[in-house]
Amino acid sequence: MDYSILIRLILAHLLSDFVFQSRKWAEEKDSKGFTSGYLYLHILVTGITALLLVWDINWVLPIVLITVIHGLMDGIKSNLNKRFFQKSSSVYLFVTDQIVHLFVIAIVWISVSNQSDLFSTQLTHLLQNQKFWLYMLAYIWVTIPIAVIIGKITEGWSNELNETQPSTVTSTMLVKAEKLGLKNAGKWIGIIERILIVTFVINSQYASIGFMLAAKSVFRFGDLKDSKDHKKTEYIIIGSFLSFMLSIITGIALKN
Repeated sequence: MDYSILIRLILAHLLSDFVFQSRKWAEEKDSKGFTSGYLYLHILVTGITALLLVWDINWVLPIVLITVIHGLMDGIKSNLNKRFFQKSSSVYLFVTDQIVHLFVIAIVWISVSNQSDLFSTQLTHLLQNQKFWLYMLAYIWVTIPIAVIIGKITEGWSNELNETQPSTVTSTMLVKAEKLGLKNAGKWIGIIERILIVTFVINSQYASIGFMLAAKSVFRFGDLKDSKDHKKTEYIIIGSFLSFMLSIITGIALKN
């Protein structure tokens, strides 16, 4: 398949949405929607960028179609934000919006380039490829499932920490500690860490794993080096090592 036009259309989308669009434009679009002048300026920039990059007279109407749909989606996203999320930006709506933008580009590209049959054939081959499903299994396994398993393994130690914490830490200190941590940050750190480890292992980038683990040790355990709460330190180390071990084993199994 010839992906050259598709690559340029995606590049145009990234340039117009993230490089050529200022924060002021984006904030006013999100707050005012179809009544924002910046929305229509953004639509114009999106269309011109795509036309310049593709530079093919046969793609003028398809690019106009993509650009119009892009503008409609941005306006609708603003209304959904105000109605359901009641704030200037929702990360879930933002991600969904970007996925739909790329989906529209892909559909128009497939239709106009007359490659639908070839694309369907390649997609069928991909879905029938055992290696593809093994990779899907491995990457899904190292996200939430491993986190749940580690949680179950360390549940006894977690309960022990909760039981001993009130006698060693004042309620004021607990409130301050809770405010210092970001909500669900630890969970996402673990997910990203395991995905990186599996990726490094299957590409034989073992030095990168060592660098990442060393960096995490500095940032993760630095605040505990002067702490007398050895139980908490040991609990964190056990959870981290379990995460490392399961991720590395998964990567090795996938590679072989």
